[in-house]
Amino acid sequence: MFRMTKYVAILISSTANSLLQSIDETVNPCDNFYQFACGTWIKNARIPDDDSVISALSGANKQLNDLLMDFLSLSSTNETNELNSIINARRLYKSCVNQETIEADSVDFLLSLINNEFGGWPILQGPIWNNSTFNLSNLLLKMAEYNLNSIYVVMTTVDDKNSSMHAIGVGQGTLGLGERQLYESESALTNSYRQWIQDLALILTNVTSMIDNDVTSIFEFEKKIAEYSLTTAEQIAHQKDNIRTTIDFSNYIRRVYELVNVTLNDTDLVIVGEIEYLRNVSKLITQYSSRTVRNYFIWSFMMKIIDYMPKRYRATKQQFTQILEGAVAEVPRSLTCSSNVNSLMGFALSRLYVPKYFDEKARNEYKFNSSYIRNGLTIAKLTARSNFRLVRQFVDRQVWVMPPTRLEAAYNPFYNSILVPAAILQAPTFDKDLPKYLNYGGIGTIIGHEITHGFDTIGRQFDRNGNQVSWWTNQTIAAFDKQNECFIQQYSNYTVLSLNRQVDGALTISENLADNGGLKEAFFAYRKWAQENPNADKKLPGLNKYSREQLLFINYGQIWCAKIRDSFMSNFILADVHSPPQFRVIGSTSNFVEFDRAFGCKPGQLNSRVNKCILW
Repeated sequence: MFRMTKYVAILISSTANSLLQSIDETVNPCDNFYQFACGTWIKNARIPDDDSVISALSGANKQLNDLLMDFLSLSSTNETNELNSIINARRLYKSCVNQETIEADSVDFLLSLINNEFGGWPILQGPIWNNSTFNLSNLLLKMAEYNLNSIYVVMTTVDDKNSSMHAIGVGQGTLGLGERQLYESESALTNSYRQWIQDLALILTNVTSMIDNDVTSIFEFEKKIAEYSLTTAEQIAHQKDNIRTTIDFSNYIRRVYELVNVTLNDTDLVIVGEIEYLRNVSKLITQYSSRTVRNYFIWSFMMKIIDYMPKRYRATKQQFTQILEGAVAEVPRSLTCSSNVNSLMGFALSRLYVPKYFDEKARNEYKFNSSYIRNGLTIAKLTARSNFRLVRQFVDRQVWVMPPTRLEAAYNPFYNSILVPAAILQAPTFDKDLPKYLNYGGIGTIIGHEITHGFDTIGRQFDRNGNQVSWWTNQTIAAFDKQNECFIQQYSNYTVLSLNRQVDGALTISENLADNGGLKEAFFAYRKWAQENPNADKKLPGLNKYSREQLLFINYGQIWCAKIRDSFMSNFILADVHSPPQFRVIGSTSNFVEFDRAFGCKPGQLNSRVNKCILW
């Protein structure tokens, strides 16, 4: 009991200090609540050279990664000796951190695979490449086998009209630069992208006569693909335009599923998204030489596998990464490796958090070895195969779709469920020994955020069983859309001053609705709890001047404290469905009358809108 009391005392003291050391009391919370809550934190925070962002959650993330690294570094114990998934996770981690083995591991194996399975990479073979070996169908099939979606995506997904069943999804692939807009004009980013292709080719071959022309052709082909690509905002807006059909147009999809011994029928459902993109790009492929098309596909493959290669090859992308994200140093290898294993095998690592639940079958169909690059290729194939196999299975709503080792939360419209992994249940979002007003301002707003997603622009389209059906009246939809427009206009008027770039209120609308709804739900839930438990919540030392409700808002603001490099922020605004952190806080608090009441704000002050946007 004494030790627990001492622990709580230390926790309370450190939390109070953290709150005090983040607040900038020279700022009026009614003028800029984010700056009030985070100003001193931002002033003192330093972004590490190997990162693009530092945030209030960075400490929690470090604690998680330290725990994962310790766990993965251990030798197997008697308890875990027979748990193959955990043994596999540790093998994968050790193959990643053992840089001597990685450096000694020849890339001849990789080049042999490219030559024998993909038909060679023309940029490395120069004029001796034989285009008579080119077969587009076989190349696409090989890309699918290694889980590559550079032009087309073919995957098993949940049937949006019958969420108890799976269907085949076909749609737009991914671009090397991510978003269409980044190809529209020459920039340091496009130059560094081409340089990366060239540098990698030069380090892999002595046949250099055609490299310059090949690099130009690869980029021009990708740039043309980008012209037909939908942006993230456009994809979201056109989700309802997906076409439901049966297999009558492509032998390719049948062959993909034959990789896992699944024979498709003419009646199997295919959900086709971005149909105009698919038509245009399919036609585009016929207008380019087989050399250019193969070069592009193999380049897409190399982009995916390069992080598994020796350092001299990874170094070719350093300048590109620096321009894209702003980080000027490489992340420590142990951190890179623990994060990668967590991403790929999080359910095996869930034993850290939930001893009675973990996925013993996770990556259990293969025994990883000491070769990191071979393990990486195996993972790619296993990921694709596990997805394709789902097509004949019923959707299991009891399956966790996010491992407990993820520092985030999510809403799944197909399951109509929210997911709150164990890893996020730590300070500053939650601690059972902290005052409730802090927990409601932290994890409470996050849970409220995810609940609200069930009633945002996407979630509202799904019924309680996760089926995409129209269950609202036209009058309700019209009223919803009208209120939506208020939020779109509000957030579109926010500007990141260092870039002079405005937020895309349409792209971020669902997340903005969730932020606004989540804050309100958490606040009123806390008020109800406080009424039922009067005087149960104690003040923190040094913070007596603030009311409990004010401290709820302050912790809400502080969980979003962040400092972000401009290069990273530029791409964040372009593609991320969330608003930048400062506007998540300012936008939601400025719409909430209870925030005004708590801090004595008057509508018209900068952090208190006169015409508040209200939906839920």
